[in-house]
Amino acid sequence: MGGCVSSGTGEKFENDFFCDFTVLRIIGKGAFGKVKLIQNNKTKQIYVLKYITKARCSETDAENFVVERDILESIFFPYVVPMRFSFQDREHLFLVSDFMSGGTVDYQLGVRGRFSEELVRLYAAELIYGVGYLHTLGIIHRDIKPSNLLFDSRGHINITDFNVATIVSRMYPYTCGRIGTPSYMAPEVISGYDYSFGADLWSIGVVVLQMLSGTNPFSCGGIEEIKHAVAKEEHIAIDRHIRVSQECYDFVSGLLTRDPKERLGYGSSGLESICKHSFFREVDWGKISRKKTKMPFIPDSENANYSSLLQAEEQFAEKAKEDSGGAEQTGKAIEYLEGSFSVYDWRNETVEGRLKRGANKLKQMRQEAPRRKSEKTPADFCKLVLVLETKEQTEAG
Repeated sequence: MGGCVSSGTGEKFENDFFCDFTVLRIIGKGAFGKVKLIQNNKTKQIYVLKYITKARCSETDAENFVVERDILESIFFPYVVPMRFSFQDREHLFLVSDFMSGGTVDYQLGVRGRFSEELVRLYAAELIYGVGYLHTLGIIHRDIKPSNLLFDSRGHINITDFNVATIVSRMYPYTCGRIGTPSYMAPEVISGYDYSFGADLWSIGVVVLQMLSGTNPFSCGGIEEIKHAVAKEEHIAIDRHIRVSQECYDFVSGLLTRDPKERLGYGSSGLESICKHSFFREVDWGKISRKKTKMPFIPDSENANYSSLLQAEEQFAEKAKEDSGGAEQTGKAIEYLEGSFSVYDWRNETVEGRLKRGANKLKQMRQEAPRRKSEKTPADFCKLVLVLETKEQTEAG
Protein backbone atom coordinates (compact mmCIF):
# COMPACT_ATOMS: atom_id res chain seq x y z
CA MET A 1 0.00 0.00 0.00
CA GLY A 2 1.03 3.59 -0.51
CA GLY A 3 0.36 6.68 1.52
CA CYS A 4 3.03 6.04 4.12
CA VAL A 5 2.87 8.85 6.69
CA SER A 6 4.21 9.46 10.16
CA SER A 7 1.66 9.37 12.96
CA GLY A 8 3.58 12.03 14.85
CA THR A 9 4.91 9.59 17.44
CA GLY A 10 7.50 7.73 15.42
CA GLU A 11 5.04 5.21 13.95
CA LYS A 12 4.42 4.77 10.25
CA PHE A 13 1.00 4.14 8.71
CA GLU A 14 0.94 2.58 5.26
CA ASN A 15 -2.48 3.16 3.75
CA ASP A 16 -3.75 5.51 1.06
CA PHE A 17 -6.40 6.70 3.52
CA PHE A 18 -3.82 8.98 5.12
CA CYS A 19 -3.28 10.89 1.89
CA ASP A 20 -6.62 12.61 2.59
CA PHE A 21 -6.26 12.98 6.36
CA THR A 22 -3.85 14.59 8.78
CA VAL A 23 -3.10 12.74 12.01
CA LEU A 24 -3.40 15.07 14.99
CA ARG A 25 -2.70 14.51 18.66
CA ILE A 26 -2.91 11.31 20.70
CA ILE A 27 -5.88 11.17 23.04
CA GLY A 28 -5.39 7.63 24.34
CA LYS A 29 -2.78 4.89 24.34
CA GLY A 30 -2.04 1.53 25.88
CA ALA A 31 -0.32 -1.81 25.52
CA PHE A 32 -1.67 -2.74 22.09
CA GLY A 33 -3.42 0.28 20.61
CA LYS A 34 -3.96 4.02 20.50
CA VAL A 35 -6.64 6.63 19.84
CA LYS A 36 -5.94 9.84 17.94
CA LEU A 37 -7.75 12.75 16.40
CA ILE A 38 -7.49 13.06 12.63
CA GLN A 39 -8.67 15.78 10.26
CA ASN A 40 -9.92 15.59 6.70
CA ASN A 41 -7.57 17.78 4.66
CA LYS A 42 -10.35 19.07 2.40
CA THR A 43 -13.40 19.45 4.65
CA LYS A 44 -11.41 20.06 7.89
CA GLN A 45 -13.83 17.74 9.71
CA ILE A 46 -12.42 16.03 12.80
CA TYR A 47 -12.73 12.27 13.33
CA VAL A 48 -11.51 9.80 15.93
CA LEU A 49 -9.03 7.14 14.82
CA LYS A 50 -8.84 4.02 16.98
CA TYR A 51 -6.25 1.43 16.06
CA ILE A 52 -4.52 -1.64 17.39
CA THR A 53 -1.16 -3.18 16.60
CA LYS A 54 -1.59 -6.67 15.18
CA ALA A 55 1.56 -8.09 16.73
CA ARG A 56 0.44 -7.12 20.25
CA CYS A 57 -3.07 -8.59 20.08
CA SER A 58 -4.11 -11.77 21.81
CA GLU A 59 -6.70 -13.93 20.07
CA THR A 60 -9.41 -12.52 22.37
CA ASP A 61 -8.38 -8.94 21.60
CA ALA A 62 -8.47 -9.74 17.90
CA GLU A 63 -11.92 -11.32 18.06
CA ASN A 64 -13.33 -8.42 20.09
CA PHE A 65 -12.00 -5.83 17.65
CA VAL A 66 -13.44 -7.68 14.66
CA VAL A 67 -16.84 -8.08 16.35
CA GLU A 68 -16.85 -4.38 17.25
CA ARG A 69 -16.12 -3.48 13.64
CA ASP A 70 -18.82 -5.82 12.30
CA ILE A 71 -21.46 -4.47 14.69
CA LEU A 72 -20.65 -0.84 13.93
CA GLU A 73 -20.74 -1.46 10.19
CA SER A 74 -24.19 -3.00 10.55
CA ILE A 75 -25.96 -0.24 12.47
CA PHE A 76 -26.69 3.41 11.83
CA PHE A 77 -28.76 4.91 14.63
CA PRO A 78 -29.10 8.42 16.10
CA TYR A 79 -27.82 7.43 19.56
CA VAL A 80 -24.84 5.31 18.49
CA VAL A 81 -21.53 6.92 17.48
CA PRO A 82 -21.26 5.98 13.78
CA MET A 83 -18.25 4.26 12.27
CA ARG A 84 -17.15 5.90 9.02
CA PHE A 85 -14.13 3.84 7.92
CA SER A 86 -12.33 0.60 8.70
CA PHE A 87 -9.10 -0.56 7.06
CA GLN A 88 -5.70 -2.05 7.80
CA ASP A 89 -2.06 -1.87 6.83
CA ARG A 90 0.73 -4.36 7.46
CA GLU A 91 0.97 -3.61 11.17
CA HIS A 92 -2.33 -2.06 12.29
CA LEU A 93 -6.12 -2.28 12.20
CA PHE A 94 -8.04 1.01 12.11
CA LEU A 95 -11.56 2.16 13.01
CA VAL A 96 -12.62 5.75 12.28
CA SER A 97 -15.71 7.25 13.91
CA ASP A 98 -17.33 10.65 14.31
CA PHE A 99 -15.81 13.03 16.84
CA MET A 100 -18.22 13.92 19.66
CA SER A 101 -17.13 17.39 20.76
CA GLY A 102 -19.04 17.46 24.06
CA GLY A 103 -16.90 14.85 25.78
CA THR A 104 -18.11 11.94 27.88
CA VAL A 105 -20.73 11.88 30.59
CA ASP A 106 -17.86 10.97 32.91
CA TYR A 107 -15.96 14.12 31.95
CA GLN A 108 -18.98 16.41 32.33
CA LEU A 109 -19.84 14.89 35.70
CA GLY A 110 -16.30 15.71 36.77
CA VAL A 111 -16.84 19.32 35.72
CA ARG A 112 -20.42 19.78 36.98
CA GLY A 113 -20.53 17.36 39.91
CA ARG A 114 -23.98 16.01 39.07
CA PHE A 115 -26.97 16.66 36.82
CA SER A 116 -30.45 17.91 37.68
CA GLU A 117 -33.37 15.49 37.60
CA GLU A 118 -34.70 17.35 34.54
CA LEU A 119 -31.49 16.64 32.64
CA VAL A 120 -31.22 13.07 33.89
CA ARG A 121 -34.75 12.33 32.68
CA LEU A 122 -33.82 13.31 29.12
CA TYR A 123 -30.45 11.54 29.21
CA ALA A 124 -32.09 8.39 30.57
CA ALA A 125 -34.76 8.53 27.85
CA GLU A 126 -32.14 8.80 25.10
CA LEU A 127 -30.02 6.07 26.65
CA ILE A 128 -33.00 3.73 27.06
CA TYR A 129 -34.05 4.40 23.48
CA GLY A 130 -30.55 3.71 22.14
CA VAL A 131 -29.92 0.58 24.20
CA GLY A 132 -33.45 -0.64 23.48
CA TYR A 133 -32.70 -0.43 19.77
CA LEU A 134 -29.54 -2.48 20.23
CA HIS A 135 -31.53 -5.10 22.11
CA THR A 136 -34.04 -5.44 19.26
CA LEU A 137 -31.06 -6.41 17.09
CA GLY A 138 -29.85 -9.00 19.59
CA ILE A 139 -26.91 -6.86 20.76
CA ILE A 140 -25.94 -6.73 24.45
CA HIS A 141 -23.47 -3.88 24.97
CA ARG A 142 -22.07 -5.21 28.28
CA ASP A 143 -20.16 -2.04 29.19
CA ILE A 144 -22.64 0.81 29.60
CA LYS A 145 -20.93 3.41 31.79
CA PRO A 146 -20.35 7.20 31.79
CA SER A 147 -17.02 6.99 29.95
CA ASN A 148 -18.73 5.13 27.08
CA LEU A 149 -21.45 7.77 26.66
CA LEU A 150 -20.51 10.80 24.59
CA PHE A 151 -22.18 14.18 24.18
CA ASP A 152 -22.49 15.56 20.66
CA SER A 153 -22.45 19.27 19.86
CA ARG A 154 -26.20 19.57 20.58
CA GLY A 155 -26.00 17.90 23.99
CA HIS A 156 -27.44 14.50 23.03
CA ILE A 157 -26.20 11.18 24.40
CA ASN A 158 -24.32 8.83 22.05
CA ILE A 159 -23.27 5.25 22.85
CA THR A 160 -19.74 4.18 21.97
CA ASP A 161 -17.17 1.40 22.54
CA PHE A 162 -18.60 -1.96 21.45
CA ASN A 163 -15.35 -3.77 22.18
CA VAL A 164 -16.98 -6.30 24.53
CA ALA A 165 -20.46 -6.28 22.99
CA THR A 166 -21.99 -9.58 21.97
CA ILE A 167 -24.85 -10.78 19.79
CA VAL A 168 -27.26 -13.42 21.05
CA SER A 169 -29.79 -15.68 19.39
CA ARG A 170 -33.39 -14.50 19.63
CA MET A 171 -34.48 -18.01 20.57
CA TYR A 172 -31.84 -18.31 23.32
CA PRO A 173 -30.90 -14.74 24.29
CA TYR A 174 -28.35 -15.62 26.96
CA THR A 175 -24.62 -15.22 27.21
CA CYS A 176 -22.02 -15.64 29.93
CA GLY A 177 -18.71 -14.27 31.13
CA ARG A 178 -17.78 -11.70 33.75
CA ILE A 179 -17.24 -9.03 31.12
CA GLY A 180 -17.41 -5.26 31.46
CA THR A 181 -16.53 -2.83 34.23
CA PRO A 182 -17.17 -4.39 37.68
CA SER A 183 -18.82 -1.38 39.34
CA TYR A 184 -21.43 -1.27 36.54
CA MET A 185 -21.96 -5.03 36.23
CA ALA A 186 -25.36 -6.49 37.00
CA PRO A 187 -25.49 -8.90 39.96
CA GLU A 188 -25.98 -11.91 37.69
CA VAL A 189 -22.91 -10.90 35.63
CA ILE A 190 -20.49 -10.25 38.47
CA SER A 191 -21.59 -13.47 40.18
CA GLY A 192 -20.81 -15.60 37.13
CA TYR A 193 -24.38 -16.49 36.12
CA ASP A 194 -25.87 -16.52 32.64
CA TYR A 195 -27.46 -13.22 31.67
CA SER A 196 -29.35 -11.43 28.93
CA PHE A 197 -30.43 -7.90 27.98
CA GLY A 198 -31.32 -7.09 31.59
CA ALA A 199 -27.61 -6.73 32.37
CA ASP A 200 -27.52 -3.52 30.31
CA LEU A 201 -30.60 -2.21 32.14
CA TRP A 202 -28.88 -2.61 35.50
CA SER A 203 -25.88 -0.70 34.13
CA ILE A 204 -28.20 2.09 33.00
CA GLY A 205 -29.60 2.21 36.53
CA VAL A 206 -26.11 2.68 37.97
CA VAL A 207 -25.36 5.40 35.40
CA VAL A 208 -28.61 7.25 36.19
CA LEU A 209 -27.88 7.07 39.91
CA GLN A 210 -24.38 8.40 39.28
CA MET A 211 -25.77 11.26 37.18
CA LEU A 212 -28.09 12.23 40.04
CA SER A 213 -25.59 11.92 42.88
CA GLY A 214 -22.21 12.36 41.22
CA THR A 215 -20.85 9.07 42.56
CA ASN A 216 -21.03 5.38 41.71
CA PRO A 217 -22.31 3.49 44.77
CA PHE A 218 -20.44 0.34 43.74
CA SER A 219 -16.95 1.82 43.45
CA CYS A 220 -16.00 0.00 46.59
CA GLY A 221 -13.03 -2.19 45.78
CA GLY A 222 -12.65 -5.56 44.09
CA ILE A 223 -15.05 -8.19 42.80
CA GLU A 224 -15.91 -9.65 46.21
CA GLU A 225 -16.62 -6.23 47.72
CA ILE A 226 -18.90 -5.34 44.81
CA LYS A 227 -20.70 -8.69 45.15
CA HIS A 228 -21.50 -7.79 48.73
CA ALA A 229 -22.52 -4.26 47.75
CA VAL A 230 -25.12 -5.42 45.23
CA ALA A 231 -26.64 -7.69 47.88
CA LYS A 232 -27.59 -4.67 50.01
CA GLU A 233 -30.78 -2.63 49.82
CA GLU A 234 -28.80 0.59 50.34
CA HIS A 235 -27.53 0.52 46.77
CA ILE A 236 -30.39 2.78 45.65
CA ALA A 237 -29.78 5.36 48.34
CA ILE A 238 -29.44 8.93 47.09
CA ASP A 239 -27.65 11.57 49.13
CA ARG A 240 -30.17 13.11 51.54
CA HIS A 241 -29.15 16.58 50.39
CA ILE A 242 -30.26 15.76 46.83
CA ARG A 243 -33.99 15.87 46.31
CA VAL A 244 -35.55 13.71 43.62
CA SER A 245 -39.17 12.91 42.85
CA GLN A 246 -40.79 9.66 43.92
CA GLU A 247 -41.12 8.75 40.23
CA CYS A 248 -37.37 9.15 39.77
CA TYR A 249 -36.62 7.05 42.83
CA ASP A 250 -39.01 4.32 41.66
CA PHE A 251 -37.41 4.31 38.21
CA VAL A 252 -33.89 3.86 39.58
CA SER A 253 -35.12 1.23 42.03
CA GLY A 254 -36.81 -0.66 39.20
CA LEU A 255 -33.60 -0.83 37.17
CA LEU A 256 -31.51 -1.77 40.22
CA THR A 257 -33.62 -4.78 41.11
CA ARG A 258 -31.35 -7.72 41.82
CA ASP A 259 -33.52 -10.44 40.27
CA PRO A 260 -33.32 -9.84 36.48
CA LYS A 261 -36.81 -11.29 35.98
CA GLU A 262 -38.22 -8.68 38.36
CA ARG A 263 -36.13 -5.83 36.94
CA LEU A 264 -37.86 -2.96 35.18
CA GLY A 265 -37.77 -3.65 31.44
CA TYR A 266 -37.65 -7.44 31.65
CA GLY A 267 -39.32 -9.44 28.88
CA SER A 268 -40.43 -8.88 25.30
CA SER A 269 -42.45 -5.76 26.19
CA GLY A 270 -39.74 -4.42 28.47
CA LEU A 271 -38.86 -1.31 26.50
CA GLU A 272 -42.51 -0.32 26.30
CA SER A 273 -42.92 -0.73 30.05
CA ILE A 274 -39.93 1.54 30.66
CA CYS A 275 -41.21 4.21 28.27
CA LYS A 276 -44.57 4.18 30.06
CA HIS A 277 -42.98 4.63 33.49
CA SER A 278 -44.24 7.70 35.34
CA PHE A 279 -40.71 9.10 35.42
CA PHE A 280 -41.05 9.73 31.67
CA ARG A 281 -44.57 11.14 31.82
CA GLU A 282 -43.51 14.46 30.30
CA VAL A 283 -41.08 13.02 27.74
CA ASP A 284 -42.05 13.33 24.08
CA TRP A 285 -40.93 9.96 22.72
CA GLY A 286 -41.65 11.10 19.18
CA LYS A 287 -38.98 13.78 19.53
CA ILE A 288 -36.66 11.32 21.25
CA SER A 289 -36.99 8.91 18.31
CA ARG A 290 -36.05 11.68 15.86
CA LYS A 291 -33.35 13.15 18.12
CA LYS A 292 -35.24 16.44 18.06
CA THR A 293 -35.47 17.11 21.80
CA LYS A 294 -34.07 20.51 22.75
CA MET A 295 -31.47 19.72 25.40
CA PRO A 296 -31.19 22.20 28.30
CA PHE A 297 -27.42 21.69 28.61
CA ILE A 298 -25.15 22.20 25.60
CA PRO A 299 -21.48 21.33 26.27
CA ASP A 300 -18.96 23.97 25.31
CA SER A 301 -17.52 22.53 22.11
CA GLU A 302 -14.76 25.13 22.14
CA ASN A 303 -13.18 23.46 25.15
CA ALA A 304 -10.48 20.87 24.50
CA ASN A 305 -12.43 17.93 25.90
CA TYR A 306 -9.87 15.46 24.62
CA SER A 307 -9.31 13.94 28.03
CA SER A 308 -12.96 12.91 27.97
CA LEU A 309 -12.27 10.60 25.06
CA LEU A 310 -9.89 8.39 26.99
CA GLN A 311 -12.41 5.56 27.35
CA ALA A 312 -10.29 3.60 24.91
CA GLU A 313 -7.17 4.32 26.96
CA GLU A 314 -8.97 2.93 29.99
CA GLN A 315 -9.54 -0.29 28.07
CA PHE A 316 -5.93 -0.36 26.92
CA ALA A 317 -4.62 0.38 30.43
CA GLU A 318 -6.49 -2.64 31.78
CA LYS A 319 -4.82 -4.73 29.12
CA ALA A 320 -1.43 -3.29 30.09
CA LYS A 321 -1.88 -4.55 33.65
CA GLU A 322 -2.52 -8.06 32.37
CA ASP A 323 0.21 -8.01 29.73
CA SER A 324 3.04 -6.01 31.24
CA GLY A 325 5.57 -7.57 28.95
CA GLY A 326 3.80 -6.57 25.78
CA ALA A 327 5.00 -9.77 24.14
CA GLU A 328 4.32 -9.98 20.46
CA GLN A 329 1.66 -12.35 19.19
CA THR A 330 2.07 -14.25 15.96
CA GLY A 331 0.27 -16.98 14.10
CA LYS A 332 -3.43 -17.46 14.81
CA ALA A 333 -4.22 -13.95 16.09
CA ILE A 334 -2.62 -12.12 13.16
CA GLU A 335 -3.99 -14.61 10.64
CA TYR A 336 -7.49 -14.16 12.08
CA LEU A 337 -7.21 -10.36 12.04
CA GLU A 338 -6.00 -10.09 8.47
CA GLY A 339 -8.61 -12.51 7.19
CA SER A 340 -11.62 -11.20 9.12
CA PHE A 341 -11.16 -7.43 9.27
CA SER A 342 -12.92 -5.95 6.23
CA VAL A 343 -12.49 -2.56 4.61
CA TYR A 344 -15.38 -0.11 4.98
CA ASP A 345 -15.94 3.39 3.58
CA TRP A 346 -19.27 5.05 4.36
CA ARG A 347 -18.97 7.25 1.27
CA ASN A 348 -19.43 4.24 -1.00
CA GLU A 349 -23.07 3.51 -0.12
CA THR A 350 -26.34 5.13 0.88
CA VAL A 351 -27.76 4.96 4.38
CA GLU A 352 -30.54 2.72 3.03
CA GLY A 353 -27.97 0.39 1.50
CA ARG A 354 -25.99 0.27 4.73
CA LEU A 355 -29.08 -0.53 6.79
CA LYS A 356 -30.21 -3.28 4.42
CA ARG A 357 -26.80 -4.90 4.30
CA GLY A 358 -26.41 -4.42 8.05
CA ALA A 359 -29.71 -6.17 8.74
CA ASN A 360 -28.55 -9.18 6.75
CA LYS A 361 -25.18 -9.19 8.52
CA LEU A 362 -26.76 -9.04 11.98
CA LYS A 363 -29.21 -11.80 11.06
CA GLN A 364 -26.26 -13.98 10.10
CA MET A 365 -24.43 -13.12 13.34
CA ARG A 366 -27.52 -13.99 15.40
CA GLN A 367 -27.85 -17.31 13.60
CA GLU A 368 -24.20 -18.08 14.32
CA ALA A 369 -24.47 -17.06 17.99
CA PRO A 370 -24.27 -19.91 20.53
CA ARG A 371 -27.77 -21.18 21.35
CA ARG A 372 -27.25 -20.92 25.05
CA LYS A 373 -30.15 -21.68 27.35
CA SER A 374 -29.84 -20.16 30.80
CA GLU A 375 -28.07 -22.83 32.84
CA LYS A 376 -28.04 -20.79 36.04
CA THR A 377 -31.32 -19.10 36.82
CA PRO A 378 -32.20 -15.85 38.59
CA ALA A 379 -33.56 -18.01 41.41
CA ASP A 380 -30.06 -19.43 41.86
CA PHE A 381 -28.72 -15.89 42.08
CA CYS A 382 -31.30 -14.96 44.72
CA LYS A 383 -30.05 -17.89 46.78
CA LEU A 384 -26.56 -16.43 46.50
CA VAL A 385 -27.83 -13.04 47.66
CA LEU A 386 -29.40 -14.70 50.69
CA VAL A 387 -26.10 -16.40 51.51
CA LEU A 388 -24.23 -13.09 51.24
CA GLU A 389 -26.77 -11.29 53.42
CA THR A 390 -26.63 -14.04 56.05
CA LYS A 391 -22.84 -13.96 56.04
CA GLU A 392 -22.85 -10.19 56.38
CA GLN A 393 -25.30 -10.27 59.28
CA THR A 394 -23.19 -12.93 61.01
CA GLU A 395 -20.03 -10.87 60.60
CA ALA A 396 -21.81 -7.75 61.87
CA GLY A 397 -23.11 -9.66 64.89
